[in-house]
Amino acid sequence: MRGWEWRHLWGRCRSDELATLGHFPTAVYTVAFSADGRRVVGISEDGTFQLFEIDSRRVVATLKETNGMEGPRFQRTADG
Repeated sequence: MRGWEWRHLWGRCRSDELATLGHFPTAVYTVAFSADGRRVVGISEDGTFQLFEIDSRRVVATLKETNGMEGPRFQRTADG
C-alpha cells in the first residue's frame, strides 16, 4: 500500500510534456522553430535532421546529414 506521500511525489516528478515529436536515433542537441511557429526542425548527435509540423504532430521530412551541413535554421522567403 502506498500513502498520500507517494502519490504527491509521483505527481511532482512527472513531466510537463504535452507531446513527443518524432523519435531520434541519438540525443537531440539543437532545434529551430519557424517564424510562424508551425514547424520545428531538430538535429540529433548522429546528424539526423527531422522536420515536424506542430499542429499535426507528424514528421514532414527526415534527412541524414551530409558533408558540411550546418545546424537547423529557417530562412524567411519573399512569399512568407
